[in-house]
Formats: sequence, C-alpha cells, structure tokens
Amino acid sequence: MFGYPTEQQKNRKKPERADLKHIVHIDRYRHMDEAELREMLRKSMPDEEFDAWIKAFFKRKYDSDFSREMTRSVEKYLEQFRK
Repeated sequence: MFGYPTEQQKNRKKPERADLKHIVHIDRYRHMDEAELREMLRKSMPDEEFDAWIKAFFKRKYDSDFSREMTRSVEKYLEQFRK
C-alpha cells in the first residue's frame, strides 16, 4: 500500500544495512573471502551463527526442489546446442 508512514513505522528501529564497501563493486564483482562475508553478514544476523546461516542459504538457493528442476530444465535446453 502506498501513502505516508504511520508514527509507529517512523519510530521503529531500522535494520542495519551492510557497509557500502561490501556491496559496491566497480566494473566487476570481486571475490569475498570467508572473513569478509562473515563481517558483511554480522549486522544482519547477530544472533545466528554464520555456519548455520550459510547452510540454510545454500539449501534454499541451490538445493531446493525448484533450483534442481531449473538446473535440469536448463541442461535439457542446452543439449540441443551441444550436438
């Protein structure tokens, strides 16, 4: 819904965002090592351990039924160009 925020919305604590150094890339993405990933994510998950979070992320992003089906579908589509 569009409009003006309520007083409650204006006064609530805003979530901390990642520092720009982690999200601004110039000309290409750069590889972040584990230490930098941990530093970047620390603000968004202070009560959750990195290892548990990254495993859940992987499962949701790459090991879900949807992801496996999309991978299978794309592989099948690409077969026609490999012959």
